[in-house]
Amino acid sequence: MPRIPTKSPATGAPLPPHYIHTLNSHFVDQSSRVRILRGVNLCGSSKSPVGKPSWILEGFWEAVEAADGDSFVGRPLQLSKEEYDSMNLGEGNAQLADDDMDDGGYVGGQRFELFSDSGEADIHLARLRGWGFTLLRFVFTWEALEHAGPKKYDEDFISHLILVLQKCKAHGFLVFLDPHQDVWSRFTGGSGAPYWTLLACGINPRSLTATQAALIHNEYPTPAQPDPANFPAMIWGTNYSRLASQTLFTLFFAGRDFAPKCIIDGVNIQDYLQSHFIGAVSHLARRIKEAGGLLDECVLGWDSMNEPFEGMVGYEDLRRIGASQALKKGSCPTPAQGMRLGMGMKQDDIEWWDFGSFGPRRNGSVDIDPNGVRLWVDPEVADEIDGVNGRWGWKRSKEWELGKCIWALHGVWDPSKSTPNGVSRLSSTAGATEVKDIDILIPDYFLYSPSSEGMGDVPGGKDKVAFVEDYLLPHMRDYFSALRAHHPELIPFIQPP
Repeated sequence: MPRIPTKSPATGAPLPPHYIHTLNSHFVDQSSRVRILRGVNLCGSSKSPVGKPSWILEGFWEAVEAADGDSFVGRPLQLSKEEYDSMNLGEGNAQLADDDMDDGGYVGGQRFELFSDSGEADIHLARLRGWGFTLLRFVFTWEALEHAGPKKYDEDFISHLILVLQKCKAHGFLVFLDPHQDVWSRFTGGSGAPYWTLLACGINPRSLTATQAALIHNEYPTPAQPDPANFPAMIWGTNYSRLASQTLFTLFFAGRDFAPKCIIDGVNIQDYLQSHFIGAVSHLARRIKEAGGLLDECVLGWDSMNEPFEGMVGYEDLRRIGASQALKKGSCPTPAQGMRLGMGMKQDDIEWWDFGSFGPRRNGSVDIDPNGVRLWVDPEVADEIDGVNGRWGWKRSKEWELGKCIWALHGVWDPSKSTPNGVSRLSSTAGATEVKDIDILIPDYFLYSPSSEGMGDVPGGKDKVAFVEDYLLPHMRDYFSALRAHHPELIPFIQPP
């Protein structure tokens, strides 16, 4: 049997009987026994609110544009009406008696027609336990915590989550909590970040489909004539290689290096986004600690962000599809083509790929025309006057010019030199010459670390970036350090990129 310490390696305090160690790649209990944990996700439905599946367009934008967004109360499992009554939910959701619901099953704008006395949580947890599962990867999203705006946390949802955790403990489960994301957000075709993060990054979410900066299930193929039933299977994953996700993850992990002009509330957009993400999850950790009896007894630890994506960090040539892009399905613009589409420019000859039993196969090309629709939000649409946002309250620096591609703002490319097919004609005394992608001024902009200028032995005196070492690990250190302030004994579960 492996030898175990008698005191906490984190705090030096004596260890309680329920403590789980991590030794020699094993989970080990206080009796020096190796614990073999059988785990399962709980659960995919947590990526969207109750009654708001990804194919429904009605109310999708309005809930976040004109209100505080949708509550995730009811995720990952629903409780009984009596249990919700005991939570003293906020105005409009306080009591869930049948006569409080309208004909559509809505209470205060939140759908509760499935919130009954069925005891769903207990039934499902008992079933999982009977099947032999002992560990739950408990899924929640950043949006679920902070959908109402920066630092406006949904305490009703947190109270609900704590009640579900208490049920997990009662059924004998160990848990680790997963702040889940896919391709950044529900509003970029996946799940994770709140709506307001897109506007903070200068993006107009209503322009995502027209520019193909993201493919959204409920707007496919167009918002005017949606046909979500024909949304190609798994094509949502290609959003990682489209402009919205490429930009958002680059800003989140590496904005200080690659977007130094993007300053909001006096800090770089990287620090702004990371501080809100870390702040929201650590607030949840504090509330779980205050509830008592859950940390270490039930909640073993915390996942890092699911599928952390490097964005364009390390991209060798913006004029080409990266060699590492394994998933090709449907239209596959290069980053250069994506940037032009984002500025409303028609692009010809974008590669089209099918994906079958033997993987991706090139099947011709397509032309895409946003008809002048730009991804980058105008100040009027963003409700910003002199850089101050009227709704969300942030202040944007004067250098950050809204309505303009932030990568053009940083000199990566020049939209004034762009053409639909990427080819320009240059005249000289020797005659006219056709040059492709002349508008892309720095095709390897994201390949080298600006902070290493004059230090490297590569062209320009810069070192190539290493996403994990340079950007992911520093974020993870900050993230787990913030969580340890409330959960010092946590076991970190690390998600690779």
